[in-house]
Amino acid sequence: EEAQDQRDALAKSLYERLFSWLVMRINAAIEPKATVASRLGVLDIYGFEIFEENGLEQLCINFVNERLQLLFTEQTLKKEQDEYIAEGLEWKMVDFTDTSGCVELCKRTTPPMSVFTALEEESKFPNGTDKSFLMKIDDAASTDKFYAQPAKKDRGSHFGINHYAGQVMYRIDGILENNRDTLGDEAVDLMARSKNSVIESLFEQEVKKSSSGGGGDSSSNERERGAKQLLKPTLVAQFKKQVEELICNLRECNPHYVRCIKPNDQAKAFTYIQDRVKEQVVNMGLEQNTLVWKSGFCQRR
Repeated sequence: EEAQDQRDALAKSLYERLFSWLVMRINAAIEPKATVASRLGVLDIYGFEIFEENGLEQLCINFVNERLQLLFTEQTLKKEQDEYIAEGLEWKMVDFTDTSGCVELCKRTTPPMSVFTALEEESKFPNGTDKSFLMKIDDAASTDKFYAQPAKKDRGSHFGINHYAGQVMYRIDGILENNRDTLGDEAVDLMARSKNSVIESLFEQEVKKSSSGGGGDSSSNERERGAKQLLKPTLVAQFKKQVEELICNLRECNPHYVRCIKPNDQAKAFTYIQDRVKEQVVNMGLEQNTLVWKSGFCQRR
């Protein structure tokens, strides 16, 4: 089982490093030689995910979508209407759903404890378990309207979140291990000695950092490796940082949105499920958005 965990961690680490390397190479290739006054960027986000079984990966994907939905609402509904009022125009406010509570349930760092904070704490504890993580968020979020309890058969193995796109139940099995994403030093060292120059370059900096720690007997080295593993940033810690950097960049831009709507859930051609489409339009706030632009002032000078 431990060998399988190491195999999976290595595969994920290799994919993530190679993807980052590829993006860096593409950016370097298309970087303009001279200073430019403005830039055009395209952000393509994978859609909301609700499967029969949802884990940490779906939680992260859905959190990004939740965060971007909140930004979309702020920029296209709240900000737009606030501008009309500030200009002294006669305007009747169009109500919209505020999902900031769902975002806070996932990421806040102040009491009551958030899902990500509980996950981080339990991942750092050597004796932390998936069950102790679930108990912690059950205690902290039981009265939160965005937190949902699963059906009786899933009690003790799932927790739920009421997202803007619908309620999702998340399985806790293996969630701490996935968050720790522990790639052993032996695997890193092996990759850094690869005969493939690209793979070698992806891992060699990490080997240089770890080798600067000095010597010592085997037991002290083992303790040091264990301490290092607990201090390593977890998957969620890295993810939260990247999301906040993304949101900061988007706030500095003048964004234009293209909202995609699935005509059906089976990816079939020429199949239009009206109720499913209506559900998406309502959940994404497009109805209120259309009302604002229809009744508002589309022309800018």
